[in-house]
Amino acid sequence: MNKQLNIFIFLFLFVSCKKSPVNSFIYGTWVEPLSGEKVEFKKNKTLSWFGKKGIFNIVRSDGNCFGLCRQGYIDININGTRFRSSAFYKYFKKPILKMDFFNLKIENDKSLFQGKKINYFTLVKKENDESVYFSEPLLEKMDKGLEFYNSGEIYYHKDQYISKIKDGVTTKTFRLDSLSKKWKRVKLSEKIGDINTVVIGKEVLVIREHGNFRRFKYSLDGGHEWREIPHFGLEREKNESVYEVQKVLTLDKNLYFVLRSEVIERGVRYFNLKLLHLNLENNFSPRVVWSNRTKNYKDMIFESIQDNKELLVLTKEKYIERSQDFGISWIKLKHKDMEELLKKPFEVKVSNSELVIIKKNTVDQKVYWYNGAKENWTTFSTTLKNNLRPGAGFIWTVNENGELVKINRDGIEFTLGKSRLFNYDEPITVFPFQDDIFVNAYTFFRVKK
Repeated sequence: MNKQLNIFIFLFLFVSCKKSPVNSFIYGTWVEPLSGEKVEFKKNKTLSWFGKKGIFNIVRSDGNCFGLCRQGYIDININGTRFRSSAFYKYFKKPILKMDFFNLKIENDKSLFQGKKINYFTLVKKENDESVYFSEPLLEKMDKGLEFYNSGEIYYHKDQYISKIKDGVTTKTFRLDSLSKKWKRVKLSEKIGDINTVVIGKEVLVIREHGNFRRFKYSLDGGHEWREIPHFGLEREKNESVYEVQKVLTLDKNLYFVLRSEVIERGVRYFNLKLLHLNLENNFSPRVVWSNRTKNYKDMIFESIQDNKELLVLTKEKYIERSQDFGISWIKLKHKDMEELLKKPFEVKVSNSELVIIKKNTVDQKVYWYNGAKENWTTFSTTLKNNLRPGAGFIWTVNENGELVKINRDGIEFTLGKSRLFNYDEPITVFPFQDDIFVNAYTFFRVKK
């Protein structure tokens, strides 16, 4: 039986990949959605590459399919500059070609696109006169000063916007200058350089040193001056391991370290979880404000809601605990369907004033929206499949047409303009703040005021 199954799988993959040989789809005109610039692959193996002439060749093809075939490698030569790109091909509403520059062995400026470094970009097949590129009076590009496209997060810190950008290997931090509308690099520390962990709160920045996971520094002035956090020693039980930092939360000028250790008791492994509070304006005075012992530490989720001065601990399939006095006292939140609400799997999203729990089903997503200020819940379902992000009194997302959508507490959806946001095969993320709404779709955009 297994032998027959293996033969069937082999034949299925062989046939499915044979249906889409690279030469059958590569020829023709493709459009880069962000700029509208064109690439044309001709059957005589010449090409027009964003206004430049060159030649290309298919150098390799393998049979790794499963619906998203790696169709081969394209060897491109533009005026003597050679580079390669993997070619991923898939139908969404249109045929697309994903040019993947991430694992190239040849080092030169081939990864530059419109003056920025890029790990990949997407080309959309132009089959008629329909516009396939970004064109939207509602949004403005906000990527001046950035050196690369793609992955990034935006936070609000001390009346300015802070961005963490991944350039494929490292994470770099920028702040948005409100006058020039240009991102400027934040110097985290001259000695540290690029770091693995940056935590951005409304009042405090925290960094974990690269190569030293027990050493943390913090800044209360936007990254100009950095101070080291003293080592916090905790008494351990017999046979208990050293505590490891699992997560760092901020709340005003307070830090909360989620600590995890292991202990063996009668042959059973348990995890001790503690929430250690450090007050940055009161000589730290470390104190444990919450603790628990569990067999599965992944069942515990820790979050903070800045505007409401709330700490939240979610225990999967059990309860949600809340503190509004910086961890001194805790109460359990009430919900008529709490057991159903916390059944795995679910996602937790927080903003400066909201908690949203999302349960994904086959055809829709069920949203449980908690308003900490009014201490009430709202529940509704939505068929929107993209990332849902709470903020500024709404839940924000982008629909399958690339249109920006906001949802109110009654589950009513409002579409903002006719966006043409493209980020095929990658999530589009909305970052809603009280005064500004940002979108990361291939690069940063902001809703015009």
